[in-house]
Amino acid sequence: DVDNVVFRPSEGGLDRLILPKTIENLWGPGAEILITSHSPDWDAHEVRMIFTVENHDEEGYVKVHLNETISRPLTLGSHPFHATEVALLSRNIELDGRDGAHMTVLHSPGLTQVIQGVGFIRFGEEGIRDSYPIHFDYCLDSANSVISKNTIRSSNQRCIVIDASNNVVVEGNVAFDTKGHCFVVETGMESGNVFKSNLGAFTQKVHQTMPQAGISGKETDDIPAVFWAGSPSNYWIENVAAGSEGYGYWLELRQNPRGPHADNFARSPAQTELTQFSGNSAHSMQLESLKVTGYLPTKTSLIENFRSYLNEKGHFSVHKSSNMEARGTILDSPLESNPFPMSGTTVVSTKAMGNDKFSDEELDSENHGHASEPTDVFNLQASPSLLEK
Repeated sequence: DVDNVVFRPSEGGLDRLILPKTIENLWGPGAEILITSHSPDWDAHEVRMIFTVENHDEEGYVKVHLNETISRPLTLGSHPFHATEVALLSRNIELDGRDGAHMTVLHSPGLTQVIQGVGFIRFGEEGIRDSYPIHFDYCLDSANSVISKNTIRSSNQRCIVIDASNNVVVEGNVAFDTKGHCFVVETGMESGNVFKSNLGAFTQKVHQTMPQAGISGKETDDIPAVFWAGSPSNYWIENVAAGSEGYGYWLELRQNPRGPHADNFARSPAQTELTQFSGNSAHSMQLESLKVTGYLPTKTSLIENFRSYLNEKGHFSVHKSSNMEARGTILDSPLESNPFPMSGTTVVSTKAMGNDKFSDEELDSENHGHASEPTDVFNLQASPSLLEK
């Protein structure tokens, strides 16, 4: 991961980034990068193209020139808990679905599947069931299978969907400009899947939801979540939801699993303990960062080190749920009341931390001597896949 970024000012904005030299052979002219929203507006992201990458006078850094200026984001120096994410959108291999293609790994238990380093563009078909960019469908035990370092862009329906499949690692993916729920655990039967260090941004609602199928129940992609969970028996670790027309995370649990194979599954998703939910963050949501509905686990489920800030509506929305607890939460505004027991909560206002006025000397790219320190005013939080091809 890269977390040291310097901005060089230009008239009307910032036109370059100073980045660690480790990205030199991974970023190149013509590649596109995403700068996520750094305001409560869910769609205030910026996409720019890399114009040139040059050596910087200071050893260990390069200058990345952009084709257009960007507005000043929140940095780790001025806003250590609220820094803007930057992600590389381009991939060396890109597949154009031309508004309707989908890729499904179908009924392949015990087989190792690796989907890595690919760009999926315009995949999925809105309103058509099972038409998603990446879909693991009834693969049961899929240990050693990996979905990583991919980008999903301009998806017409969802992003990565795990359906009646277990033990898949979904790590370091970037999803941008997509419709409906994005990173999805679909039926309530899934367990052991790991969602780690993924970034979802500009998540939009669909205008046509998929039709109800059997006991599947109504789909809710018209109120989208970047991360949507129908089964709590999985891992969500250090993911980022950065701009959604709905929610950041939604645990939408039902008493019974759904889908064509639900009759073979005895456990109730609504009563199952949350395996791990830690280090996740959400910002720039039009609704709340975390929504929980219908969750009544028999053992206390823990939300750890969750960050929520710069949202239009608030932080939590909890309905018909109990036996949950949060520890180490960081918010940018206080709660009127706690949705569940909470301990170690910290409130850090984005307004109080901000400082957009720097001297010429501070803005000089030569004056970068302490970039690795967390107090550096130019540090910018990178997305998990900043270094990926």
